[in-house]
Amino acid sequence: MFEVIGFIVVACIVWAVIKGIFKGSVKGTMLKACELAESLGVPHDYAIELSKHPEIVTAARKELAKNNREFAMLDANEQYGHTIAALYEEECKSTGMNPEIMEKVKNFLQPQVNQLKSEGTRLHINDITYVYLGALATNFSKTGINLQQIRDLVKYVFPEDDLSFSIENGYQIVCGSSDFLDKMKDILPVVNKEIASGEGEFYLKYTRKAQKEMEEMFSPDFDAEDFDPRKVSRTSFLDV
Repeated sequence: MFEVIGFIVVACIVWAVIKGIFKGSVKGTMLKACELAESLGVPHDYAIELSKHPEIVTAARKELAKNNREFAMLDANEQYGHTIAALYEEECKSTGMNPEIMEKVKNFLQPQVNQLKSEGTRLHINDITYVYLGALATNFSKTGINLQQIRDLVKYVFPEDDLSFSIENGYQIVCGSSDFLDKMKDILPVVNKEIASGEGEFYLKYTRKAQKEMEEMFSPDFDAEDFDPRKVSRTSFLDV
């Protein structure tokens, strides 16, 4: 009797160890898959969140492998990585914000970002950043986009970890804003002109202006009592 019980206990322990090893292997494969997916343009948060649902990725992977021999020959982590990228692309298409549009916005903005970095000006993310990138995406896509899509776009354009707080803070601001769409309409003529010329400068100038204003606010000569945000014009952000 005791021998049977002992055998059962040992079997349970062995099964637990095997199960733990299997889970660890799956987790390791998914982490590598996420790294590959990110290199293919998938936002970090999206890849990590999807990796928490391996059953979804596995089902999609099997479908992709059915009629693609080259895909089926890839290592497991590569298959999963390409699957995550395919799922992300499909989701972007279904919501109207495809990877091509996101890449166009990023490429258009990159020279401005490079200039700011070269002169040592800290990148600035707030609700106006959402307004500008949203207007750029609207122009490139010729379709309407929602706030969630713009947040994904901002994350894609600014993947730096130290900007994640500013990105989320900006998102909370625009979610509670009553004039966000009006500001997008206000900036569209500027954006249309920039795209027509093939060169942008609004984010560059606005970031310089914002940096200067923050420095002034923290200077000893700043009088907080004289500053009333209620008196600021809705279109004042265009004065760069």
